[in-house]
Amino acid sequence: MTLYINSPQWFAGIDSGIEFLSLVVALMVSWYGYKIYRLSGERKYKHFASAFLLAGIAYVFKIISQITLYEKELVRQRIGPFLVSRTVLEPVSWLHTYSYVIFGLLILFSLLLLLIVTLRINDRPTLILLTYFMIVVTLASIKAQVLLHITLALMAALLVFHFYTNYAKNKARQALFVTLAFLGILLSHIVMIFMVYDPNIYVAGEALQLTGFLLLMYAFILVRKK
Repeated sequence: MTLYINSPQWFAGIDSGIEFLSLVVALMVSWYGYKIYRLSGERKYKHFASAFLLAGIAYVFKIISQITLYEKELVRQRIGPFLVSRTVLEPVSWLHTYSYVIFGLLILFSLLLLLIVTLRINDRPTLILLTYFMIVVTLASIKAQVLLHITLALMAALLVFHFYTNYAKNKARQALFVTLAFLGILLSHIVMIFMVYDPNIYVAGEALQLTGFLLLMYAFILVRKK
């Protein structure tokens, strides 16, 4: 199986730090959404919290996929009259691949849940069809990772449009930062589409993702203060 991350060697480990920060922000927002649900009883906040919980779990698997792991294998080889035993270290590419696939599936469903809540999609056949497409995209991304980023970019674009419309109506400061946060996430996936051409493009994509989640954290702080 193929290793997906096309990043420069000096960036190894830094990207995992960015994913960890994304994980923390996602869990913070999930906790706050659940707290609002407990106080208000409105199911949309429960779905909102679930979406960010899925995103947080997704980034756990992405971190696993980014860490270089090795397994030991005992190899016996006959050299002339001698039987020589040697321990060989080989990269666990299967762990990287399956971890990334799980990340893709969870992050797709997290954005799908956000779209369901924000666009108020209640039709069951439509939900079943969307679920089917999320699974198909995840499986197809095993061979074509770019498809995952294209799909995430399209979904993020819909969220940006919704949040910007919401900001245009009430001009709330936190709504602006939520819009900018998802704009950063949208741009990160657009950039990631082209990372096969240059490893440094991956760095730019991760930087945009970091910016998006930092803006989301700031929006969370503004809501907490309010």
